[in-house]
Amino acid sequence: MVAAIREGYPQREIADAAYRFQREFDAGERRIVGVNAYVDESEVTSVPVLSVPPGSFEAHMDRLARTRRDRDPAAVESALAGLRDTLKLLPELLEAHRRAQLEAQHPGLELGLVFPTAKGTPHKGTPLNVVLREACKSLGFPRLSPHGLRRTYNNLLRQVAEGAVVRSIVGHTTEAMTEHYSVISLNEKRAAAGKVLELVRATKDKEPMP
Repeated sequence: MVAAIREGYPQREIADAAYRFQREFDAGERRIVGVNAYVDESEVTSVPVLSVPPGSFEAHMDRLARTRRDRDPAAVESALAGLRDTLKLLPELLEAHRRAQLEAQHPGLELGLVFPTAKGTPHKGTPLNVVLREACKSLGFPRLSPHGLRRTYNNLLRQVAEGAVVRSIVGHTTEAMTEHYSVISLNEKRAAAGKVLELVRATKDKEPMP
């Protein structure tokens, strides 16, 4: 599937399908009840349309500019620097933890578990909360929860693997559950919007000349 995406195959198929659908609809070959077939001319429908008040964008930009102007630049840079340093340390901390487990021949390593129980099984519920709380306390990290870590891992997996692979790793039985634990980033939204624009342009280019 990755190779197909690189070649643009899914995008072409989506564009072709959208073009065929619209052409059949315009020609009356594809009939949709209530839209272009069996339409009740006497029916009155009103669709609520979002109306953005004038000056809304300017007000938001002014508020953003005011926040940036009034905040303490030194405090902001200090917080960001601390976050960057913490992120740099995480891979090293996890590697050090795994080396310690390897030296102790801790059971559960063959399953890929990072924090297994003494029996080599995954922690569940309260015991895992205790492990995380003590680890964060000793490292000086903000408190982390198993739920928060799972959501973060789920979102990272979605960006590098397909749905079935993600579900098999995180243990979700349905796609709906994976979506429930997902947070769509701004970059993902922008990428999706860009693909829609490409689809519209591709469809327009295929329209027959009058």
